[in-house]
Amino acid sequence: MTIAYQCDDITSFNWFLHWRGTILMAVLHQPAIYILTGFHCMFLFLERYEYVAFPNLWVKEDNALGPVNAILVFFLVFYGGNCYNRYFNFYHACIGMYNCAVSWAGLVCVYLPNATQEEWWNVCRHFVASGYIIYFELEAASVGGSSIAISEWSILFRLNLVHPDERQIVEDMTTAGKENGQASHMMIMWGLEALGVQLEKKTEKAPGASIAPFQEISEKMRQHGSAIKNQLKQPIPYPYYTTVMSLLGINLMLLAYNFASVNNLWSVPVYFVSALVLLGLKETAVSLTNPFGQDAVDFDVDHFMGRMMLNVKALLSRQAEYVPQELEFLGEDLSQPPPEVVSI
Repeated sequence: MTIAYQCDDITSFNWFLHWRGTILMAVLHQPAIYILTGFHCMFLFLERYEYVAFPNLWVKEDNALGPVNAILVFFLVFYGGNCYNRYFNFYHACIGMYNCAVSWAGLVCVYLPNATQEEWWNVCRHFVASGYIIYFELEAASVGGSSIAISEWSILFRLNLVHPDERQIVEDMTTAGKENGQASHMMIMWGLEALGVQLEKKTEKAPGASIAPFQEISEKMRQHGSAIKNQLKQPIPYPYYTTVMSLLGINLMLLAYNFASVNNLWSVPVYFVSALVLLGLKETAVSLTNPFGQDAVDFDVDHFMGRMMLNVKALLSRQAEYVPQELEFLGEDLSQPPPEVVSI
């Protein structure tokens, strides 16, 4: 999950005391930096004992490393910038889902002022559950991969977001091989249906109350969830990534070769630090491409879900007894999908 810190807490002198979440932890656990340093030590050994005389590629008359270094820096910065923008697109979608859930609950309180707290909850719970299920369906952030695990269903039951009978319908409609949609979309449909029932049933409601604003919110919720899933399925283009990796590997090997021409043991730690920084930039950019997991830059998904639930309940009532009621339109035959009364 994302590490919280204050910029003024990290100074030029104590940054190296922080291990978790830094490039040290990301790079030093991989063999690449040690293999590259080993090549440099081999070149230095050959130079030092005069087996081979390595020319200096950094002389002003023939600066062979200059163009390679410039191209590498350009691609690393450009690649990192794209990964950073992708990272904040994911963050925008997560915050957008939270805002949709809170807006839904707020409109329910405004449009149905005389409804009971239990009725409020049963109008809101499916919409909140859709946000939870979107996170549960993310392979990197879910214990069950792309499917909803038993432990995740137990969370939905414990929070009274899903009626036990509804789980059977969700699993039947989302079984592999059936093209009936995703569980999160089903929850949004059920939320709209439950809201429509309450709007028709209640004679006392706010002037101008209609289902149209809720349809707009549900569409935004669906778009945010789909944006997360679809963008995860579309990584940074493979040729672009391999180009960056090729340039990085060639540049580090040339540096290992050229540092050997110095014929000084101090070139070993200098090269090690140089490789650490370049490989760290690459690892940081790669980790930003999928912020759903347990890395240092990954989102605290549990916090997002918890704040969504807490603020929705705060708008309805903190002390209410939240009991999920079975939807009326499900009927007796739970093996049949609900009718699409309201389209999103």
